[in-house]
Formats: sequence, structure tokens, C-alpha cells
Amino acid sequence: MMRIINFVFLCFYFTHNLFAQISIKDSSATLGYLHFGGGIGMPSGSWEKKYGLIPQIDLEFGLKTKKNWSFTLNGGFIYSDQVKIRSQLFRDIDTFDGLLIDTNGELVFPDVTAQGWASSIRVGKTFSSLFWKDPNPNSGIFFEIGYRMIRHRLNIQVPKTLPIMLNDYLKGYDRLTFSQGATMMFGYRFFNNKRYLNFIAFTEWNLLYSKNLRGYNYDTRTVDNQTKIDILSSFKILWCLPLYQRAPDKFYYY
Repeated sequence: MMRIINFVFLCFYFTHNLFAQISIKDSSATLGYLHFGGGIGMPSGSWEKKYGLIPQIDLEFGLKTKKNWSFTLNGGFIYSDQVKIRSQLFRDIDTFDGLLIDTNGELVFPDVTAQGWASSIRVGKTFSSLFWKDPNPNSGIFFEIGYRMIRHRLNIQVPKTLPIMLNDYLKGYDRLTFSQGATMMFGYRFFNNKRYLNFIAFTEWNLLYSKNLRGYNYDTRTVDNQTKIDILSSFKILWCLPLYQRAPDKFYYY
């Protein structure tokens, strides 16, 4: 956690001192930015068979040029408690009501969620005053494309009194998967003239090629090494911290 905080601080410090004083109200400017926020995703393909809605958290650092081209690095976390295949995971070792019996003879209900991290690199362009007059030349509709990768698995929580679901045995059930492919975003970017409120809101589409890194599923007793095609469609809103030195609004006469 401290590494993330230090990274954000260094990005803010260097970019704040890198750019000259600018005013975004009247002209397009080169500036850095930090994004933080999240959204909700709807999976398709093989993911749709495993997961329901997928909440996401994102942290981004990027640069926007005077010509409104943008370059962004993204890192994030995905999570879902809507695991559709939970009932089939333990069907050969559970009781009729979905419970497991530990070494003490007690009934255990495993907690199963989906978790993972995501990262992407993107390039795009903002189109100011394309359909309406935007508050400044730095705001407007934007479009971005790039490369995205997601590493995710089923997080199965069981007590140590259930050795059949611990260590290497657990890996046979967790569906550890690496997904990579193209990402595309379309939305609106807003920079406030007074720097008080800045945000981006957008729809994101990910076309991903996914592969199970375990290669074998204990519950189905089958080899799982085929590459699958998945689509993750999301809507996100991210708060934006612009990184530039603001020019003074007042003029002085001597």
C-alpha cells in the first residue's frame, strides 16, 4: 500500500513541476492526470457461465497533449460475489445441501468469490465541442483503444480443518485464468476551469483471449487448456486530478 501512495506522490510532484503555468479555460494544454474510481462490468463468453456482475476499481496515470491526444497507464482490481458455478465445484464432496464436512465432523460452507487484478495501456483522443460547446478546449467526447490483461481466480475460503481444500488441492478448483486482448473506451472527459471537479465517464469494451493456467479442473475431472474468447463490457466513472500549475486569474498593471 505504501508503494502505491509513494508512486502517486511522485507522479504528482514531478508532473506538477514539469509543466509551466497554464490556463485550460481558453486553450488546449499539455497536462498530466491521475484517475481514481470504478464501475460495474457485465461478462460474456466463458465468463458469463462463471460470473455475474463484476465490480471494478481503477487507478490511472496519464498525459494529455495540446492536440488532445492522451496516453494512459491503468491498474485495477476486479471482484464478484456472483459465482454461478459454486454449486458444481463441490458436488462430488459436499452434502445434499452444499455443505462440506471437516476433520472435526462439523459442517462447513465455503465462501467463494471471484478476484483478480487488471492492467492496461491506452492511447486516445478527445474531441472538444464536437456536438455541443464544451466548457474549455480540454474537455469533450473521447475515444481510446489499447491492450488489457486480467489475471483472476476463484477465491475459496475454507478453514484449516478441511485439508481436502487446502494448498495444492485448492488450485484444482480455483480456475486461475489469464486473459489478454484489446480494450476500447468511449465517453466524456471533463476538466473544470476552476480545477474543482474533474471526471471521466465512459463505456469500456474488452475483447479477451482467456486461458486456464491450472490446466485441469478437479470438480469436472477434465483438462482445461483451450483458449476461450470473452467480452467484458463496463460502465465506469473516475474522478480526475489534473497535474499542472494553474496560471493566476488576476492581471496586474504598473
